[in-house]
Amino acid sequence: MGFAKGTTGGKAGRIYVVTDNSDDSSKPKPGTLRYGVIQKEPLWIIFATSMNIRLTQELIMQSDKTIDGRGVNVHIANGAGIMIQYVKNVIIHGLRIHDIHEGSGGMIRDGVDHIGIRTKSDGDGISIFGSSNIWVDHVSMWRCYDGLVDAVEGSTAVTISNSHFTDHNEVMLFGASDSSSIDQRMQITVAFNHFGKRLIQRMPRCRWGFIHVVNNDYTHWNMYAIGGSQHPTIISQGNRFIAPPDQFKKEITKRDYAPESVWKQWTWRSQGDLLMNGAFFVESGDPDWTRKHIDLFDGISSASGDQVTWITRKFFKCPKPKIYSCGYWKWKDEVFSDTPLTAIKELVAALDVVKVEMDKLREEVAKLEALNPQVIKVSNFEEKVTNMWMIIMVSLAFFLGLITTPMMK
Repeated sequence: MGFAKGTTGGKAGRIYVVTDNSDDSSKPKPGTLRYGVIQKEPLWIIFATSMNIRLTQELIMQSDKTIDGRGVNVHIANGAGIMIQYVKNVIIHGLRIHDIHEGSGGMIRDGVDHIGIRTKSDGDGISIFGSSNIWVDHVSMWRCYDGLVDAVEGSTAVTISNSHFTDHNEVMLFGASDSSSIDQRMQITVAFNHFGKRLIQRMPRCRWGFIHVVNNDYTHWNMYAIGGSQHPTIISQGNRFIAPPDQFKKEITKRDYAPESVWKQWTWRSQGDLLMNGAFFVESGDPDWTRKHIDLFDGISSASGDQVTWITRKFFKCPKPKIYSCGYWKWKDEVFSDTPLTAIKELVAALDVVKVEMDKLREEVAKLEALNPQVIKVSNFEEKVTNMWMIIMVSLAFFLGLITTPMMK
């Protein structure tokens, strides 16, 4: 997907099952996550059960690996983060990464036949350093010491997608230094993510390179959403931006270390974005750049910004749930619930989202009718909303019947 298209991770290799949540950074045991990621061969790494893993030092990966947390709840938390350094073809899927601290450094094994001294790690959730073909998908991340996801030192062919970010200051950094011109090769896709509560800035913050920001839901920021320096190319398409209440924080964009006469030449374009609550995107560069350089894009066609809420909440497309041998209730390939009760709670939460959107629609229609009742009149609007809500509740009752049947057998 995106600029990471063609990334296969450990698809060509065997399946490695993590059965042990312990971590030894110099002598990892078979069955642990660290033992799997340092192997030379391609591996598809899965987890035998839900677990919390506290990494004693940063987890240094080898190429051709998939870490797949689907079907279980895997937390990488309260320790060091994941380092993807000078490797290629890595997929990280379905993990919860949070409360990451700096690693103290020391002797850390980064391969089956190599161990070396590492300095203190930054405390990023996921750090991508000089690597290519990296796909971070369906992760949830919050409260890391430094960044949630950083990509630096010539990293390229990176996609960050379908993920949820909350509770953090500096969310994503693409390009760590104004002097690192190697990052001119950087191509990164940020797609279908939800930037949620208590986020401050850097969603992302870019230097150099080409960043495609497409169909993300920006519901919170406290300083700015998208920023940069050193003339990065940023194409924002079909995102939803809901500005904070503070009138001085409505601007989505932020340029650093350049006067207006310089940054006006940078290519920052907004196309099909939905700007709400006073949000505004300051564009610069050639307004026709996208058409002229379509060959440089990542292959993702954007939907309009008003569809982003549904795109980033794919829960609504779930088929009939099925019970799996691992004991998890499967909504679809990417989403699992560990009990029927959890499944019900998740559906009710989703219905709450629907109700909020319907209430907003009702308010907007009422405002329009008040402004010009002769021109704008929605026939039987309240009746239609009520009927729609009744259909949803009947569907919920039907769903409850479906999932309680296997419980009674």
